[in-house]
Amino acid sequence: MNDFIRSAVILSLFTLSLYGCGGDDSPPATPSDAALSTPDSSIPDASIIPDAEPRPDPFVGPTGPSAGCGNAEAPRGSMTRTLVATRIEREFILVVPDGYDPETPVALVFAWHGLGDSAAGFSRGLSFESESRNDAIVVYPHGRPALAGANGWDITAGGRDVDFFDAMLDELSSAYCIDTSRIFSMGFSYGGFFSNTLGCARGDVIRAIGPIGAAPTARSGCQGQVAAMIIHGEADATISFALGESARDLWTGKNGCSAESSPATPSACVAQNGCDEG
Repeated sequence: MNDFIRSAVILSLFTLSLYGCGGDDSPPATPSDAALSTPDSSIPDASIIPDAEPRPDPFVGPTGPSAGCGNAEAPRGSMTRTLVATRIEREFILVVPDGYDPETPVALVFAWHGLGDSAAGFSRGLSFESESRNDAIVVYPHGRPALAGANGWDITAGGRDVDFFDAMLDELSSAYCIDTSRIFSMGFSYGGFFSNTLGCARGDVIRAIGPIGAAPTARSGCQGQVAAMIIHGEADATISFALGESARDLWTGKNGCSAESSPATPSACVAQNGCDEG
């Protein structure tokens, strides 16, 4: 298994009992994503997504501990936090393991909810093994009105929610001991769209992304490189399987992978071959 896929597998810090890497058992659309069934110009269509730019030179991401290492006063547990980004007060749920050691750098995982959901709702539906292992801090951001007025994300590379991500990352890196080589982003449906956005806009900061049931967003002007674990159900009636394949093809190209793949674990998954080292 090459480094690209190894880093993607790190995203299995979270366990998702409802979703697999393929097959015909994806869940039906929920009310939170019902608006995505209505045609809208902000939802990419596989037939009109432009070709990706030529892949960048192999990228070496950041490494080392963040400035917050050694801060014994940083609180632990699950808490709701607020900050100001783009002159708007924003909210997120922060989960810091009780056994967190301020001298030991840990991973930082951002988990973006689907359209119409909330930070609280999404946090109740996920179980991160890392929380019991004390080796990651998890962030559940809360969206603002987006598509059809439902809570969601600005999925443009220069939008308010990329600024929101930057503000959270700055604050948490200053307060907690973060391993800067293990910053991840995952999301479901519209949150997966935004994880694809961050993979492009902040690929020089994020190590890997895990979009679930989502489409690619920005194809040009991307920074750095990110590993990716793409999860999409073949029976998804809201975001087509073809769009999930398009996301796979995007990251395959940007990471220098070949079109060939090999069986991976779990058995429904495959790993692209020949990706850039690191």
